[in-house]
Amino acid sequence: MDTEGWPSPPRRRAPVAPTEEQLRREAWYHGRMSRRDAEKLLVRDGDFLVRESTTNPGQYVLTGMHCGLPKHLLWIFVWD
Repeated sequence: MDTEGWPSPPRRRAPVAPTEEQLRREAWYHGRMSRRDAEKLLVRDGDFLVRESTTNPGQYVLTGMHCGLPKHLLWIFVWD
């Protein structure tokens, strides 16, 4: 606590990006995959996967089914 009795903010380290090896251990990770191939794996609302983008190398895409339609969200990472 500081001198006024307020708790100090937690000391947290910046998140570290997982390695490719760590990602491959996850059931939801499918590596480099096209949009079309990813869509074929989605069956019902709530299904999702993470894949490496084929058009933006080094970036990842969250692909999921919502209201019967596939959605693709590109994750933008900014490394300082």
